[in-house]
Amino acid sequence: NIFYSGNLNDRFDWVLLLKLARNFSDINIHLVGTASITNGWMEAINQYKNIIYHGPLPEKDNLRLLSQMDLTIMPHLPDNISKYMNPLKVQMYSRLGIETIAMSVNGITENKYLKIVDNHEDFIKMIANNKLVHINDNNDNDYKASLAYENILKNL
Repeated sequence: NIFYSGNLNDRFDWVLLLKLARNFSDINIHLVGTASITNGWMEAINQYKNIIYHGPLPEKDNLRLLSQMDLTIMPHLPDNISKYMNPLKVQMYSRLGIETIAMSVNGITENKYLKIVDNHEDFIKMIANNKLVHINDNNDNDYKASLAYENILKNL
């Protein structure tokens, strides 16, 4: 399961999303967020059974869904707004021990859990090479991440 949460109205790379759906038909791609101005892209994704649009969710429900994911993505396009963005969700995913694959935009820095690529081909290769290990597998970092989820959910 792959996860994206955020604004789907602008800066979202719909072309990349459709490429992912076609290339990885056995992987579900979960989208959470507002998508009211998508210029027909929402209709385009309806032809893919592996793209699941949840709409906007309260943060508690978003975290519950996130706890079931193997990988998060940030398929953003660079624009005048993205160069000033501070991707708090990517930081949250890293703190929870979930890897994110992101398109290169200003404001993000690669780290242990965040892999940044420059083009669609490299994005697809990164997903193909990712083992998609669920965060609740039995290893210490994953256990700590699952505890972080529990603590976050308790405080919401």
